[in-house]
Formats: sequence, C-alpha cells, structure tokens
Amino acid sequence: MKTSLIITFTIVTLLFFNGCKSEDNVLAPKEEHFKAEGVYLSTSGIPVASIFRGESSDTIKVPYGALSDHIDVKFFDSNRNIINPPSDPNKHLAWSIADTNITEILRHDEEYEIHFRGKQRGLTTVEFFISHDGHNDFRSGNIKVSVE
Repeated sequence: MKTSLIITFTIVTLLFFNGCKSEDNVLAPKEEHFKAEGVYLSTSGIPVASIFRGESSDTIKVPYGALSDHIDVKFFDSNRNIINPPSDPNKHLAWSIADTNITEILRHDEEYEIHFRGKQRGLTTVEFFISHDGHNDFRSGNIKVSVE
C-alpha cells in the first residue's frame, strides 16, 4: 500500500512538472495571427488587382517575356480598409501559382514587393498566403493572371 502511494505520488509530481511548460500554459496569451480578409495589389498607388473574402473579378495582366511593373502587396481588413502587411519578421508572404509554366513571381528585397514574369502566353491563377511557423495565417483565394 505504502509503495503504491509513493509510486502514484511520483507519477503525479512528474506529470505536473513536465506538463506545465510555458508553451502549454492555457493562461498564457496565444500568438496573434495576421487578420486580413483580402489582398490589394498596386503599382505606384494605382490598383492592379484585389480579392476580398476569396472573391475577385480582376485579372493581373503580365507582359510576355518581361517583368511586370513593381507591385506592392497590401491587405484588406474586415471593413475592406487597406492595411499594411504584418511587421513581424516571422510572417512571410508566400504564393501558389496554378501553372508555373505561364508565370512566376520574383520578390524584391522588401518582403511585400513583387514582380510577375511572363514565361508563356496563357491564363493561370495565383493565391497569396501569410506563412508563419509552418502554417498559413491567411490565404487570399485565387486571382486570375493573364500573360499576353
């Protein structure tokens, strides 16, 4: 009886001290995710394309065999106000292009400044993400891209 009590006490103590790491603490504040509802792309302040809550009727026009103009990537909040990208250096702009034979994206030194390069005439789509610690805090939905 005394031995089983000591074993039980030891197990409970080990579970308590090993199970209460700071990252497991439910009282610690959760990390903030970037809260965006859409993407706003512009060149020198002129709108190129946008998508809000996964819906867009825009098409990004890319020149065949050349780079597009410099494109700034910003975002929409829930009221469709344009907001700046996250300033957290651990949050990165990422994208997925449906057909990479048609176009590719080149990033500037700045995280949220890009160019499209037209590789082949045709139509494809691009989706933007904010990646953070191996998961996406945000995904835009697909925007059409036309290389002409």
